[in-house]
Amino acid sequence: MSTKCRYQICLYKESFHFSSAHFVIYSKERRELLHGHNYAVRLKLSTNTLEQDMVLDFDDLKPLIKQLCSSLDHKTLLPTYNRELSIVEDPLYAANFLLKVGESSFSLPKHDTLLLPLPNITAERLAAYIGEELIKLLSKMSVAAHLFANSESSLAIEVEESLGQSATATFQLTS
Repeated sequence: MSTKCRYQICLYKESFHFSSAHFVIYSKERRELLHGHNYAVRLKLSTNTLEQDMVLDFDDLKPLIKQLCSSLDHKTLLPTYNRELSIVEDPLYAANFLLKVGESSFSLPKHDTLLLPLPNITAERLAAYIGEELIKLLSKMSVAAHLFANSESSLAIEVEESLGQSATATFQLTS
C-alpha cells in the first residue's frame, strides 16, 4: 500500500498587518465612502515534497510578508485599473493626486497614496496582489526552488479586513 503525504505550513504573526484607507467603486454613480481597515495577513504554503525536511523555513518567509505589509501600511490604496476612477496630478497642488469618480473628487497627497495595478481595492484583490508579489520574491530564492518544480505546490494568502471578515487567494506554484 502506498500513501501520499501533503505538507502545509501556516504563518500568521501579529506583525503581518497593515492599516490602509480605500473605497470600493461599484459604478460611476456608486462607491463606498473613503474608510480604512486594520488588515491582517495569513499565509498557507502546501506541497508534497520537502527540502531539508521543511516546506520552507519560517525565517525565510517572515521578512517577505513583513516587507509586503510594510509597503501597504499607512497609505490610501487606489486602483489604477478601474475605468470609473480618474487619477491625475492635481493642477493646484503638484504634490497631490486629483481623483475623480462620478460626481466625487478628492485631492490626496502623493506620499500618502499607493497606486496599485488592480481594478478595485477589495480584500480579494489585496490577497491576490500580496500573493503575486510574494511569488515574485519566492521565485528568486534558491531555497524555494523545489516549490516551483513541483506542480502540487500551492500558496494561499488570506487578508482579513476586520475580525471574522476575510478573503483568500490561492495560487498553484509553477516555474
